[in-house]
Amino acid sequence: MLAAARRAGRRLARGARGGEPSARGDDDIGRAAAGSDFKSRLERGRLCALVRGAFAQRVEPVALGLWAGYRAPRWLEGSRLRELLDPPAEVGEGAICAEGEHDPAVRRGRLAARTAVWLLGRAPGPARNTCLYRSIAEAEVLRRYGIPAVVRLGFAPADGVADNPSGHAWIELPDKGPLDQAATNSAGRYQPVTPARENRP
Repeated sequence: MLAAARRAGRRLARGARGGEPSARGDDDIGRAAAGSDFKSRLERGRLCALVRGAFAQRVEPVALGLWAGYRAPRWLEGSRLRELLDPPAEVGEGAICAEGEHDPAVRRGRLAARTAVWLLGRAPGPARNTCLYRSIAEAEVLRRYGIPAVVRLGFAPADGVADNPSGHAWIELPDKGPLDQAATNSAGRYQPVTPARENRP
């Protein structure tokens, strides 16, 4: 009886010792699974960040520019255009871009706005692909990105004849002047008729 009890005790001890590695193995498997799940969540987070970045830099500016071009004719209804002739009191809804008007997203938005105005000019309706419509659409895009763009209107004698003036529109920034080289050329040739608010009585 005593020998049988000893043998049974030894078998139980061997079984207990044999179960310990299995428990440790389960712990290792659990830690590996947790680590894999963390890496998976991290990869998903990075992917979401990449998608959001691509949307903000490529999709959103194009959509914003197309919408601004489509809305351009409505700025000529009533006295709404006056809002674009003076610097805005507040920046737009969008965050201020680190590179300002030179930011790639802003450039894409401006290009989309000009494209939309061009398409509207080819469609039936009152809209035309003119400097005024393009300036209005681009100014709206710039303001949505927190850039206080202003539409300038100017006149100059056509072919040197004072009685036959020609008009033009371009964009300026209150603290920097004309937006680009084309606007600089326009500002030098045409006499602005929309002075800034601080110069008004």
